Amino acid sequence: MDKMDKEILNEIQWTFPLVPRPYSDIAKKFQISDEDLMQRLRALKEAGIVRQLSAIFDTRRLGYKSALVAMAIDADKLDNIANQVNKHPRRQPQL
Repeated sequence: MDKMDKEILNEIQWTFPLVPRPYSDIAKKFQISDEDLMQRLRALKEAGIVRQLSAIFDTRRLGYKSALVAMAIDADKLDNIANQVNKHPRRQPQL
């Protein structure tokens, strides 16, 4: 990851443009081609630096409540417990 990668990450994290071709606008800002920008983002994703590119919603403003739960679980029971939690219908809000 070079200096430009860091600047691109900062750009998409804080000022992602809401325009028809956001990646083109970002590429122009950094004076690189659209393909170069996409290649950089792919490489950052493959390296595990970028997990995903997605919108983040303020769930409180949408009326959702959340809780953080911690459990001490034996390693051999972890998969079973995770499956049970994931079956809960209110685990993730539906918009």
